[in-house]
Parts: sequence; C-alpha cells; structure tokens
Amino acid sequence: MPLNVMKITVESPRIYAKQGVTISVTGLSEVRINGWNQDMLAVAFDNFLGKKEHEIEAIVKEKLEAQQSAIIRQMSIDEIYMDRRKFCTAFFNAASADLERIGISVLSYRLEEVSDEDGYLKALGEARCFHTTPTFIPGGRKFVFPVIQQVQRIMLNTMTITIESPRIYTQLGVPITVTGVAQLRIKGQNRDMLAAACEQFLSKSEQQIQEIAKETLEAHQRAIMGNMTVEEIYKDRKKFSKAVFEVASSDLVNMGISVVSYTLKDINDDEGYLKALGLARTAQVKRDARIGEAEAQKESGIKEAIAVQTRMASRYENEVQIAKAQRDFELKKAAFDKEVQAKKAESDLAYELQAAKTRQLIKEEEMQIKVVERTQQISVQELEIVRRERQLDASVRKPAEAERYRLERIAEAENSKIILEAQADAETVQLKGEAEAFAIEARAKATAEQMAKKADAWKEYGEAARLDLVLKALPKLAAEVAQPLASATKITMVSSGGRNAELGAAKITGEVMDIMERLPAMLQSMTGSETGLTKITPK
Repeated sequence: MPLNVMKITVESPRIYAKQGVTISVTGLSEVRINGWNQDMLAVAFDNFLGKKEHEIEAIVKEKLEAQQSAIIRQMSIDEIYMDRRKFCTAFFNAASADLERIGISVLSYRLEEVSDEDGYLKALGEARCFHTTPTFIPGGRKFVFPVIQQVQRIMLNTMTITIESPRIYTQLGVPITVTGVAQLRIKGQNRDMLAAACEQFLSKSEQQIQEIAKETLEAHQRAIMGNMTVEEIYKDRKKFSKAVFEVASSDLVNMGISVVSYTLKDINDDEGYLKALGLARTAQVKRDARIGEAEAQKESGIKEAIAVQTRMASRYENEVQIAKAQRDFELKKAAFDKEVQAKKAESDLAYELQAAKTRQLIKEEEMQIKVVERTQQISVQELEIVRRERQLDASVRKPAEAERYRLERIAEAENSKIILEAQADAETVQLKGEAEAFAIEARAKATAEQMAKKADAWKEYGEAARLDLVLKALPKLAAEVAQPLASATKITMVSSGGRNAELGAAKITGEVMDIMERLPAMLQSMTGSETGLTKITPK
C-alpha cells in the first residue's frame, strides 16, 4: 500500500453557488496515507489493502470533489473569488474530517482557478452617483449602493491559447506549418492595463477575449515566420519564440493583456523540406565521418609506425635494463641469501630458544592450571566433606546422639533401678542375714545347750549306752558305704594274692567287713572320743 504524497486535481464544473450562479472551480490538493498514526493506518489498511495507487486516487478525488462542490454551494461567488483563503480553509477542514474516516490525511489545498460562463468574474467597476470615474477592484471587495452604482466583472484567470499558422511561406518561399502555445492573462495589479482591458473586453466573454488575443498572436506569428528562413526557425526555436513574444507583448499590452509565455510547439511541412535538410545534413555528417575516418586511419598508421619504432627502441632499452636489473638482482640476491642464511640460523636458534622458553612457560602454566584444578578439586572435596558431614550429622549423628542420649537416660534409669534394687536386696539380704544369723545364733545356742546337755548326758551314759548308740548308727554307715556299689552294673575283681587269695563274692564281703572293722578307729579320730569298741568281729 503506497505511503507517498498524492497530488490530486479537484475539479467542480458548473456548480451553482449561493446566489444561483454557476461557476467552475479547480483546486490542487496534496494527500497521503498517514503512516505515523497507527489508528489511521489501520483504517487505511481496511479500506485500501489490495488496491493500486490510481484506484486510491480515484476514491480520494471523488470525495474531494464532493466536498469542494458542497463548499461552493454554501458560499457566494463573491466570497469564493474575493476571499479565497476562507474558501480554502473551509474546504481543508471539511475534507480533512471526511478523509480521516478512511485513513487519509489532507496535507494542503490550493485554489487554482475560478471561472463562470455568466460574466460574474470580472473586475468590479463602479459607476458612482455624481461621479463619472469608475473604480477598479482586482480581487477585493466594495460596498455597492443599489440602483445608484453598478458592478461589472472581468476574468483575471490565465488563458492558454494554441496558435496554428498553416502553410505560411517563410523568407525563402518555403511553406511550413507552425504551432505555438501562449499563456495570457489580464494583469489586475497594473491599474492602467486593467482599465484598458475593462475598456476593451468588459462586455465580452472569456471565449471572445481568447479569440481576439488568438487572432493578434497568429498575425504576429505569421509575420515573424515570413521574416525568417526555415533553417532559422527549425534550428533556433528560442530566437523565433523570443521574437513572437516581444512583438505580441508590445501589441497586446495596449489591450490590457499580458503575455505570460510563448513556446514553439511544433514545425511541419508538406514539401519534405525539413526531411531534405535532414538528409543533406545526414550526408554531410556521413561525408565528414568518412573523411574523418580516413584521416584518422592515416594518422593512426603514422602513429602506429612511430609507436612500433618507439616500442622496439623501448623494448631493446627495456631488455638492456632488464639484463642489468637481472644482474644486480642476482648479486643482491646472493648477498641477501647469505645474509638470510645467517639470519635464518640465528632465527632457528632464537626460535628453538624461544620455543624452549615457551614450552617452559606452557609447562609452568599447565602446572599452575593443575594446581588451580587441584585446589578447586580440594575445595570441591572439602565442600563435599562438609556436605557429607552435614548429611551424616542430619542422618546418622543426630539420630545416634539422640539414641545415645535416650540410652544414657535409660541406662541411668536402669542404673538407678539396679542401685535401688541392689540397695533393697542388700537391705533384704542384710535383714535376712540378720534374721538367719539370729536364727543360727539361736539354733547354735540351742544346739550348744543340746550338746551340753548331751555331753552331760554322755557323761552320765555308761559303756552300754554308748555301745547302743554306735550300734544304732552302724547300719546307716554301712548303707552309705555300700551306696556306690548299689548303682554299679558290673564289678571286675582283680586278685593280687597267691593261691590262697579269695575270689568272687567272698572277696567283696571281706572288703565290706574290713571297712566295718575300721569304723571305731575312724569315729574316734573324727569325734575325739572313745567309743569303747576296739574291733568289731562278726560272729
């Protein structure tokens, strides 16, 4: 979508003004799509996306012409013509408000031309009461007394006239047709010229004024053509245009008309004269070209020979110089090679030395890098140790300390319990010991008393009584002695005597009897008292 400035000619032909007079207005407006305003740009996209520039111009032109026609209908012809600024401002405001709805900004507007076919646009002339001198008001305003004063108008617009002079014989009798274009206008700023124009054309229409001016210009154009040759007119158009302009201006100024410009538009002939001039000129140009080519070839040959001679001399001289240069080059090259070899050897040694230094520096840097890496690893390991210690504290030590604390508390409680139980047991044992000691003491006292009494009784016993007690105790002793034999399942008898030694059950019985014979002695050694039995002999 184009964002460039578009110049649009706004034409409103034959529009009725406020008084009912038809006028034609032409204006020039500059518009563009406002790319700086995002809202207006979005609206323009909605309305013109996909359309070409001439299609957009046609839409905008239609809206501008509608607004211009509306403003014309709202104003009088005097307001439009005499106060153009007011008309332009009114159109600019109305058109801007209308075109903003489709995303178009009006940059400027200029009123180019105002014309009418009823003779309203003429210089204001007043015929005042008791005054015969008219007043001329070019583009202004004036209060007019009805009946007493009269207003007449004359067009002050620029008029474009095409002047054709067919088959006019020039100075040498060659007929040609010339077409010129002139721009004319009645000069309202010059009061003398305005008065002359009003005197000449006040009652005439614009078409009639143009016809009068055209006839005058054509006559002068014919006269100038008759005084010049075809070659002068064709080759020097500026001279012809200047001559027509000067002659016509001096004549038309007397009628109050100023010639703004004159241009020679076209020259034609039916006899082929202009074509012949072209052919002759073409032949002349070709002849001059051939002559020039031959001269150029001759000069080229001479210059080529001289150039070859110069080239050969230069070549030989160059070869000599090249040989000298080659010799100097070889000599210098040998010297340079020698110097280069020496420098190269020094360079190699310096290179090796520098390489060794560089390797040493690289090694040192590598060691520094390793130290830094090792330091970083140690730092990382220390951090890892700290992390693991914290993790160990969190996962093992803290629970272990808590468990140790719990076990210590339990151990202290158990220890207190054991101590208390031990103290209780000790007190119990002490009490039991004291009770048992008291009981033992009581029993001992009772036993002692009993033993004392037994001793007293033993003293009273005689030999027969002691024997009776011993005899009562012997079966029990014999049973205790024989108790191990009662649980034996097998008895192996080994004899160590001669032929008269006892064997079998007799041997066992004899062993028992031997034990029984030793009992009195055993009792005496155990009790310390005599039983009165020296030997027990079976009957």
